[in-house]
Amino acid sequence: IAPSLFKRKRTRKIHIPVEDHPTYNFIGLIIGPRGKTQKEMENKTGCKIAIRGKGSVKEGARGRRDGKMMEGDDEPLHVVITGDNQANVDAAADMINDMLVVIDDDKN
Repeated sequence: IAPSLFKRKRTRKIHIPVEDHPTYNFIGLIIGPRGKTQKEMENKTGCKIAIRGKGSVKEGARGRRDGKMMEGDDEPLHVVITGDNQANVDAAADMINDMLVVIDDDKN
């Protein structure tokens, strides 16, 4: 089988600094109202953006219907970006990294 049929997806993991800013709502910031921000970033970059790790699934909600934990659920909170090429993944990563810069209230 031709190797071109197996286009390797590029992935990148970005750590969310929850330990440094426990009260900051990173998930809400990345997902946006009704998932709007996340969808816009996915459309702009052609990448899939997912939040994984501890705290990515609301308590009491089952991550998967079969009850098994999803991959990465035991890891610290992070964003997984998956795309067809590195340039798109990097563009999405830049957008996410820009959002993870915490603006202190006293600096506003």
